[in-house]
Amino acid sequence: MFCHKCGNKQKDDAIFCHECGDKIHSVEETKNAPIILYNNTEGGSKKNYKIRGIIWIIAPILSMALILSAYAISSFILSEVSTELSQTIASIINVFLSLLGIVALVFIPIGIAFGVKNLKKEDFIHGAKFDERSGKGEHSTIPDEIKKWSWGAAGLGFIWGAYHNVWISLLNFVPIVNYVFWIVMGIKGNEWAWKNNKWISVDDFMRRQKKWNSWGLGLTIAATVLAILGAFGD
Repeated sequence: MFCHKCGNKQKDDAIFCHECGDKIHSVEETKNAPIILYNNTEGGSKKNYKIRGIIWIIAPILSMALILSAYAISSFILSEVSTELSQTIASIINVFLSLLGIVALVFIPIGIAFGVKNLKKEDFIHGAKFDERSGKGEHSTIPDEIKKWSWGAAGLGFIWGAYHNVWISLLNFVPIVNYVFWIVMGIKGNEWAWKNNKWISVDDFMRRQKKWNSWGLGLTIAATVLAILGAFGD
């Protein structure tokens, strides 16, 4: 356990910091603290941010599904018609749908990024004192406790990166580089997340990363199984 004000390590039963004298807040206390409502001047609320986040994530994916469906229908019609005029019209429609598909494909990662950022706004705790070693970029002090492999960063890549302001995770979209970079994400993920965000304590950081790690590990196992089945299927 660490002091939220000065960052010095404390005994598990400590009530006040032995260095600065500030009261030690337990993880349970911070969990039960009220949630910050961001951009209140714009009418924002916890519920609104959750809805916006879901819309940002789903809308581009749904748009892509609708465009692909329309393209399939148009292609079927194109194969059935025989007149030159009908084929020309269907071809123009297909070209238009292809362009829309490209736009929707580009907006999928953008939508995920904005969606995750909106969902993230629910997670900050009002009035909490942050560990002063975190959120200072390259000037942050990295606790030894977090220098561990991050399945969240490795398995969820850009989604994890968008939530934690780790935009170097965009390299996961670069062919060939992504095969090596997922290892880099796993090794450096916790450190990057600690540097780029304010955290209440190491305990709080590890508690939150545990959830990400579960999802990341599950996705990695699923992807590995599918890859093996695909290889044997060939």
